[in-house]
Amino acid sequence: MQNYGELKQLGSGIWVRDGEWYASSFRRRMTVMALPNYDLIVHNAFILKNEDISRLCSLGTVVGIVMPNALHGDEIGWMVAKFPQARVLVPSAALKKAKVKHRVTGCLERDWPEEWSSSIVCLPVEGLRMIHESAFYHKASRSLVLTDLVFNMKAEDFKTPIERKIMSWNRVGTGFGPSRLCDSLFTKDMGARRRSIATMLSWDFDRVIMSHGQVLESGGKATMEKAFNF
Repeated sequence: MQNYGELKQLGSGIWVRDGEWYASSFRRRMTVMALPNYDLIVHNAFILKNEDISRLCSLGTVVGIVMPNALHGDEIGWMVAKFPQARVLVPSAALKKAKVKHRVTGCLERDWPEEWSSSIVCLPVEGLRMIHESAFYHKASRSLVLTDLVFNMKAEDFKTPIERKIMSWNRVGTGFGPSRLCDSLFTKDMGARRRSIATMLSWDFDRVIMSHGQVLESGGKATMEKAFNF
């Protein structure tokens, strides 16, 4: 089990928990989104202590566990075992591999429940390869929840000069936006990706939560427009 911090409420029906990621400078973030009846969807799950599972359960009933992209599923199986009643949704590209490791209900591209969509929108981002990420819009808190599509890190978040130099080349550690790798290696169709970003920008969000870096608490739509050149 890796170290992590407290569960923090950011808005109406949304919480985050930040933790270490294999001693990496990147760290990681788990997000919990509530439906109006306080059923809970866990995004980017990781292993928790028993008392923190109890804290999670005090918020509501975990009905969904989401692997948000193909690179963020290392510890989801642990939480799947803790909540056998929850639906487990993963990217279609990771479906075969995930089924070997744990129970899977379906894929994000086809099986997002209609009854959740009025409160939490799931948008599989088109034009990507390798990471196969989906974006989520939590309406009650006006939050856009992403994984690796954007970072929001500073140079001082990295431990050594060489690490800072490499991350600066990758446009990570220079503030909010997509990495150079996301724009090249992880994107196969920039036009399709741009259409998905346009859909996100049609949503009424203000906060942006990502897996690596500082949560952007306000001004999220304008910052996304600038980062993706809209």
